Amino acid sequence: MKKIVDSIILDLVGKTKEEVLLNIAKFAKQEKLIKDEQIIYRQFLKREQLGTTAIGQGVALPEACWIAMSRPYAFILCRTKEPVDFNSLDGKPVRIILASLGRDKADLTRLKPMAKLAGLLKNSEFRNNFLNVKNADDVYLLLNARNSLN
Repeated sequence: MKKIVDSIILDLVGKTKEEVLLNIAKFAKQEKLIKDEQIIYRQFLKREQLGTTAIGQGVALPEACWIAMSRPYAFILCRTKEPVDFNSLDGKPVRIILASLGRDKADLTRLKPMAKLAGLLKNSEFRNNFLNVKNADDVYLLLNARNSLN
């Protein structure tokens, strides 16, 4: 399961949804997942304009598609340093973000790993454990432990 998440950000900085999304875009460029953080940032904002990606329980699933990438898709699992207002339907601020990046929205190969990750994020025990991990290695252990139970 380690490969299902390409990168992890613990203590992601940002006081607003826009700041958080920009910092994810910058991180994706730093990790060489993308070449231009402004393109991905604009795609995140464009998707948010269609409706919030905050699914409730402190979780948001922003996505950016139609971007230049060396592979079909990538996922970045984030924990924010502070709760962030994402206009969630349940009114709760977001602390957990699973950012989905893709070359082609029509490419359905990312749906299976996305569904697996979204399923994990629905689990309150997983969310609570993720909010309390100390480092990325602990996140991968948590992902692998949860995957072996399913």
